Amino acid sequence: VIRSKMRIKPFIVIICTFSLARSTLVKLRKNQRLHDRKLKVKQTQGIMECAHRCALLPSCDSLNYLSDAADSSGTCELCRLQFVEDEPRPDDEGWMHGKLFSPERKFTFTTLGAQGQDGPVDTSLYDVTSLAGKVQLIQGIQLWTVPETGSYVIRALGASGGNGTNSSSSFTWVTGGSGASIQGTFFLRRNEKLKILVGQKGHPLMQFTHHPGSGGGGSFVTYENDSPLLVAGGGGGAYAYLARSKDGGNGQASINGTFGGGSNGKGGALIQAGSDFVNGAAGGGLSGDGENAGFFASGGKSFTGGGQGGENRVALGGEGAGGFGGGGACNSEPGGGGGYSGGGVYKNNEYSQAGGGGSFNIGSDQVNQGGVNQGDGSVTITLLG
Repeated sequence: VIRSKMRIKPFIVIICTFSLARSTLVKLRKNQRLHDRKLKVKQTQGIMECAHRCALLPSCDSLNYLSDAADSSGTCELCRLQFVEDEPRPDDEGWMHGKLFSPERKFTFTTLGAQGQDGPVDTSLYDVTSLAGKVQLIQGIQLWTVPETGSYVIRALGASGGNGTNSSSSFTWVTGGSGASIQGTFFLRRNEKLKILVGQKGHPLMQFTHHPGSGGGGSFVTYENDSPLLVAGGGGGAYAYLARSKDGGNGQASINGTFGGGSNGKGGALIQAGSDFVNGAAGGGLSGDGENAGFFASGGKSFTGGGQGGENRVALGGEGAGGFGGGGACNSEPGGGGGYSGGGVYKNNEYSQAGGGGSFNIGSDQVNQGGVNQGDGSVTITLLG
């Protein structure tokens, strides 16, 4: 079935074409032609049939069309854009060049309601969104196929660390570190697959008099081979010990974690600057796990190792676990945030403080901010016009 709606601007026509394969818009430019990247050449009965044939061919994302003045048919060249610099040449008299793009422009990825150290297991919350039927879950990581070739703005928010409080007195809450906001523009090709891990927030452990928070998970967007496009660091958990209380460290705009944080994609470390052992675990990075706090609390797993949050091995009901995305578990002290490089945990004889995770971005037009987001993370991908 082909339906069309044409909106005419100087030298630009928009065609809507619907097929069993996909629904697309086609932006046409007069007197232009892409000379390379041809997949097939056919005679069609008009440009609508040419656009429809391109929509039916999975590898086709642009077309050239030249009308035959003698009848209603014309030459239809089906093409594939390979690179961002692939552009039609102007002043090719009589030809029209069309580029297919999705009518769906914005895709928002969430935690899908999951909490704690493990990621989502069900995509049903996407059923009424632009992601319906388009996301595959692999142990909590979301696999998504790029719908059209073009430039995309990707923004990721890291999750916040768990808040902390103390039940021994009238004590106000201290705040888990806020997750980072990382944004860039990327040229993506149709049918490329992206891995997306949405960080989950940390939570307080309520089984002690003072209730520390676990680390928040980082949010990751990578190619299918785990090569990162961007990562937004999660916040560290808060430490609630009366006058010695500390807010959690924020997710960072730069690549390294804080308070013993990892560097260059590694997990965070525990820094013992006093006489007592550190009793909260560090956050995981892209390729390195966070350091464990002895037997009791494990560090967050790396993204390449699955991205699970750290586990509290003695708490009941899964309490104290770090957020999915590499958040470190808390025990009597807070956990570090996950991210490109994990947040660490620093302890001296006065206090303990958990660091936020680092971030990463290879996009253009970058907008990177540390300490922005409270709550679960998210990833938003927008196709530019």
